[in-house]
Amino acid sequence: MARIAFGAHVGNRYAPPNPAGMMRALIAVLVAVCAVTCTPNLGASAEPVSTGRSFTIPVRSGTSARAAFREALGKLGELRGVRLRSAFADRADRFVEAFYTATYHGRPVAGALVAGRGIAASAFDV
Repeated sequence: MARIAFGAHVGNRYAPPNPAGMMRALIAVLVAVCAVTCTPNLGASAEPVSTGRSFTIPVRSGTSARAAFREALGKLGELRGVRLRSAFADRADRFVEAFYTATYHGRPVAGALVAGRGIAASAFDV
């Protein structure tokens, strides 16, 4: 089983994790999950299993992940009636990850939103 480590041991000292690397890893995981869940089934069925979208959201808040999250949540575009289901953040205010439900052109959707200092990305499944 592969193991992802954000911090590293250098000699007898522990090097703290790189916040930019952590944010890149979280966004990579979000994109990978969206790629798997939003790809049509190319097997026996001719109909897609699900459809969805993934996108980045430009945010101005470069000093606080929580501020970037609030800004990104307000910019979810064509999604209506967004309701947060769960969210968590690290104590150093480097990232916030949340899961939400909403409607997209009248259809219910479930999605995830990840925000860091100056960056945000979201993906949802219809």
